[in-house]
Amino acid sequence: MDYELFRIFCKQKKGEELQMSKKIQTISVLWLIFILGFIISCAVNPVTGKRELMLISTKDEAALGKSTDKQVVEQYGIYDDPNLQGYLA
Repeated sequence: MDYELFRIFCKQKKGEELQMSKKIQTISVLWLIFILGFIISCAVNPVTGKRELMLISTKDEAALGKSTDKQVVEQYGIYDDPNLQGYLA
């Protein structure tokens, strides 16, 4: 009886609570997939030692760095300064 009053108060039709339940279930599943995907894609950053979101693998990141290095050297050249090299190493 109380549920009927609640439904009348909220102006719900008999089939609407089932539709709302399916919407809530769908949203919950999507959130779960998002959270699991986020957790799975986290990896330890070797530089900082902290867990971070990694969108590409270490192998792909290294390949990207090598191809980008070629482009940067072609565009800007190499700055040959032993003091700077010592500081960066």
